Amino acid sequence: RMEAGREAKRLDASAPWLVRQDGTRAYFFSVEALRELFEREGFETLECAYAHRTTANRATGATLSRTFVTARFRRPASDALDAEFSAP
Repeated sequence: RMEAGREAKRLDASAPWLVRQDGTRAYFFSVEALRELFEREGFETLECAYAHRTTANRATGATLSRTFVTARFRRPASDALDAEFSAP
């Protein structure tokens, strides 16, 4: 997502990295990329979707549309962990 009305610079035209005015950096994930990243590390995807929010500035009356990725992942329990924590 691009910050509307703000000077955010891309570090590389093909990369999802942006540098904000205050020098902080932001990385923007797609749902597909985030899911692939976690599943490659052995997690199970419970949910992974875009969340759309609108933020209003009451003083100026401006509204900003925001899009976030919200996700829940679970690492399946291994047999060794199951045996260690099972009741005798």
